[in-house]
Amino acid sequence: MVKVSEQENLASQSKKLMSNRVIVLLENNEKGAWIVPELRRWFSPQGVEMALVQVMESVTHQEEEPSEFWEKVSHQRNKLHTIRKQYAETLERDGFNLVNDYVSDSSDRGCEAVLKSEQDLFVVGTSDDQQKNKSASSFTLYMATHAPSSVLVLKRLLDAGKDTISVLLATDGSEASLEAARKLPRFLPADRLEVTLIHVREIPIQQNPILAPYVNMESVDTALEQNSKMVLEMTQNLLEESGVNVIDSLFAEGAPTYELIHQAEKREPDLVVVGSHNRQGLTRWLLGSVSHRLVQSDNHNILVIR
Repeated sequence: MVKVSEQENLASQSKKLMSNRVIVLLENNEKGAWIVPELRRWFSPQGVEMALVQVMESVTHQEEEPSEFWEKVSHQRNKLHTIRKQYAETLERDGFNLVNDYVSDSSDRGCEAVLKSEQDLFVVGTSDDQQKNKSASSFTLYMATHAPSSVLVLKRLLDAGKDTISVLLATDGSEASLEAARKLPRFLPADRLEVTLIHVREIPIQQNPILAPYVNMESVDTALEQNSKMVLEMTQNLLEESGVNVIDSLFAEGAPTYELIHQAEKREPDLVVVGSHNRQGLTRWLLGSVSHRLVQSDNHNILVIR
């Protein structure tokens, strides 16, 4: 029999898993504010504690007098404060619990404040200009690759009238990718997800002219195929245990980032999901390069799970 104290502990852990602290980052507010009403289509508001950070658009110092420059800065700041109430009302009307909001005078300060905060998920929306140019700002890229927790980069709206969210989830069997499978239904409503799994195998050894003569390629191919099946099945089991519908699984050979982007362009999912190690130094930079290039790619919504 479970003791009362143990029951309370289990209940507390369960509550913690169902509660998410989400921080929404708005850069260049007038152009990126489209994500505020869009959030209700991605998240179930129950158990979500929402924080809002507005990052003021940079004001360049040209040839005007200092007084004119600071007047521009003051105007920008006042504009943010004016629309702050509107954003808060939208989130609260959609059922979210808005626990905090913050206005930053610059992207650098915004990054610093956000990276020091304890959040489960960061949400960043690209601006209209970035969508047209199929790019991402330095602020968005920095957050996607350096944030201590998971990051959702929204680049386009979900299709109108669509209840489900189609997902392309990359898995390689590593703890990072398995953690992505575990956490995905924690962040997004499991009953609305339709997931396609993809496992990308590295380029086989037969393309190496030095090693190929000494290797039984048939055995290598068989082992690689068995490993791909095992990775896909293991990831599918994790998702289905959480009530997520896995509709397809596939594997490809080549560079992981290239193949993932290729399949995303081919299948056009609502969301591309990748796992990322939370490490420091050179290892962090190398592992972050995949998410970095994905964030820069076209207009796919990206979820980097840590």
